[in-house]
Amino acid sequence: MPNAPIGRHHEDDPGLLGDTYDSPVELQRRTLVGVALTSGALSACQPDGTGPVDAPSSSTAAAAAPPPGSRRQRGVADPLPRQRYLGLQVLDLADGADVRRLLRDLGERVLALGSPDALTVTVGLGPAVVRSVRGAGSIGATDLPAFGSDAFEDGAEGGDLVLQVCADRRATVRSAIAELLGGLGDDVSGRWALDGYRGEVDGVGARNVLGFYDGLAVPTTAADQDEAVWTDASDGLADATLCVVRRIRLDHRRFGLLPVAEQEATIGRTKRTGVPLSGGGTTTDVDLQAKSGSGVFDIPNDAHVRRAHPLFSGAGRLMLRRAYSYRSAPDDQGLAFICFQRELDMFVRTQNSMDGGDRLLDFATTTGSATFLVLPGYDATTPLGDALFA
Repeated sequence: MPNAPIGRHHEDDPGLLGDTYDSPVELQRRTLVGVALTSGALSACQPDGTGPVDAPSSSTAAAAAPPPGSRRQRGVADPLPRQRYLGLQVLDLADGADVRRLLRDLGERVLALGSPDALTVTVGLGPAVVRSVRGAGSIGATDLPAFGSDAFEDGAEGGDLVLQVCADRRATVRSAIAELLGGLGDDVSGRWALDGYRGEVDGVGARNVLGFYDGLAVPTTAADQDEAVWTDASDGLADATLCVVRRIRLDHRRFGLLPVAEQEATIGRTKRTGVPLSGGGTTTDVDLQAKSGSGVFDIPNDAHVRRAHPLFSGAGRLMLRRAYSYRSAPDDQGLAFICFQRELDMFVRTQNSMDGGDRLLDFATTTGSATFLVLPGYDATTPLGDALFA
């Protein structure tokens, strides 16, 4: 049973030069064509990744599924450390699609997949769909504004439905996407897609295509995440979160020509260790007031970590970043930026601050962007999306 290809990379090193690449548009076209050939069962792969084996029975898949009764979807704050591979599908809904039925069916299919290779599927709805169900003033009903650094390509802007599929093996991500899209049928059409990976994880984390550690400053405690990431009843919908997805092409070749000291001044962290230029350890918060003996700020005014810091941007709290790297072609690679926050304004303020003078934007172009309401958790007795219609 064929699987939909998600790009041709080496299973263990997605950054090998000399590979061939599918563009995001071709990637999604192949996925949507591929699922039309499936029979609706999840296709697993042999341990060596050479080919499919029979899908597990429904009872076996159910036994492997996450424990029931979770208030929140997985793939946001857990699991940590993050899975190594990402498949992001941004879809449009057909006119007249029954949103409630579609979500219920989708949730059942997600639960039936189980969790092989730490598989998680995170589902969100775009602002237009939320407005149609709950009204313009509802949480998740607001579109992202335009930003000065936006330069969208291939129609990669917005969308009605997002599937964020993550796992420890790329083959598992591919198979899960094929199964889920096959179940959605004519109710959806592809808008844009993104295939991501994480570099090797060492004692600190994983490095991005610029060679720096990525996503070191995030809310980690349950209390901080409750405050910054997850909604509660006062937001009109509890246990949801707002997701922002940005496809950011990074000019890694030109950045790599800079002296390391200049690279570090651009980012605001040391390249080798990830420690902020203001000192401390890798996870130490950036000290925006720290100065050298000559009175110069340790973190330059146009450094990325200053411009993106919630105290500088006015965002107030840290967003929860869950970013991956992507590589569609040798000259088209960068950051599959994904962040989660309780209020969309947290991201908007941060991006506006960066647009106002972040030196990193000299090497970054945002070619795709969208925001989604990640729905509350669900199980066999509480269908996906029902909270939205309550």
